[in-house]
Amino acid sequence: AARGLEPILIVAPAALAEMWRGALATARVTADFVSFESLSRSAPFEPRHPLVIVDEAHHARNRLTRRYARLADLTRASKVLLLSATPLHNTTSDVHALLALFLGSRADRLPPERLASCIVRRTHNDISGDAKLPHRTPPTWLDVDASPELLQALVDVPSPCPPRGGGDGG
Repeated sequence: AARGLEPILIVAPAALAEMWRGALATARVTADFVSFESLSRSAPFEPRHPLVIVDEAHHARNRLTRRYARLADLTRASKVLLLSATPLHNTTSDVHALLALFLGSRADRLPPERLASCIVRRTHNDISGDAKLPHRTPPTWLDVDASPELLQALVDVPSPCPPRGGGDGG
């Protein structure tokens, strides 16, 4: 669907750059890449692009940031595809802010039913054919010797390293 709209601009977290480069190479689609982090620090990417794909779009839900202002400038004259598994973090104003990237101030006046029509959600039931969504394998329980030495060795295993960014790794 993106063919004919090249060059495309991909906006995403820097950590996803290699994933996007690989996907674009596989699809034989030309695109530029700019990270959210660079939008927060430097001038917007030029020139204009007919299509801007914003991956992890929820990173641009705050209209008061430099990142949002620069992204809004990049999407002003473009078709926009927003990708996010979590478009709503706090309130519906998060979704309004994302939609304002291409609807402008009209996004703030959308009634709830119109707002809902702008969101496409996929579940396992939506997938047909050979496509498979990832799934979690259940744990395999093992019987172990309950000797005091073994139990102490398990207790003495150091804690895992904290995740990058210091948040809870789950």
